[in-house]
Amino acid sequence: MSYSIVDPILEAWADSHSLHIHTQYQDAEVRSIDIVSPQGKRFQLWIDEPSRSGDISVHIWDMKKRRQDYVATKSSFKDKLEAAYQQAQSWF
Repeated sequence: MSYSIVDPILEAWADSHSLHIHTQYQDAEVRSIDIVSPQGKRFQLWIDEPSRSGDISVHIWDMKKRRQDYVATKSSFKDKLEAAYQQAQSWF
């Protein structure tokens, strides 16, 4: 499946938080967002390409040890993005 089914939701959500979406890494299509704390600490939020069944995996990590994974449907995708963002903020 393609990112096209989640891109409009992801773009609106990222805009609401003034975040930039990276769509390429090396030669691969990705959906990745860097989150930076006020102290300069970096976190990465990324989305796996939606599965054939429509599941969307959302991940957040602190670039070291801590990581949280979420599984969403299209209808719960925005809520899972927000949960991942709030998790990163709790690690600030």
